[in-house]
Amino acid sequence: MAVNLTDKIHVVRDDIPTKNLGSALSNSGRDAVSVQEIIDLVPSGASIESGFFTPELSLSGQGSFSSINYSTRWGYYSVINNIVTVSYSIKITDWVISKAPGATLIPYIELPFIFPTALNPNYPYVHSIGYNRNISQTNNLNGGETVGNNGTAWSYRQSAGSPPQQVPITDSDLSTYGALFLVSGTVTYVRQTP
Repeated sequence: MAVNLTDKIHVVRDDIPTKNLGSALSNSGRDAVSVQEIIDLVPSGASIESGFFTPELSLSGQGSFSSINYSTRWGYYSVINNIVTVSYSIKITDWVISKAPGATLIPYIELPFIFPTALNPNYPYVHSIGYNRNISQTNNLNGGETVGNNGTAWSYRQSAGSPPQQVPITDSDLSTYGALFLVSGTVTYVRQTP
């Protein structure tokens, strides 16, 4: 037997007997809906998008890069129902930082989508570091706090103290050994609904 989208299906509340009583009055509490109306209740497939982006290293605080030269800037994102997963790799060959005397700057990478504004600052997310070179604090390096609307920093686990604490990577932790800075990682977060 074929079912058409306009065919009606009888829906019965829990407290109504399912026996066909034969009259409209006896069948009160029973509703009829079309197959199409039921299909319309089912959410459509997942919204999926993906693409490449160019990661940008920035500084938070009283200063900025006067110059920065990348040899690699690679980023890829996928979004499934507003859940964003970003993979990135940046390799910097040389840089110059200008900053206010005594200022401490927090380096961070800009992500392709902003965090939900209701949850800023310190929006919860997952940031895993894949590889790094020439960050002086490499002991237990991982993702740090969020920066602004779409930035993510790095941090390391301080070995001294009880309990050990997460300490942000700062501009002084960017080693110029071999004139190279390299970091790659993956970030997962919920984006602001477009």
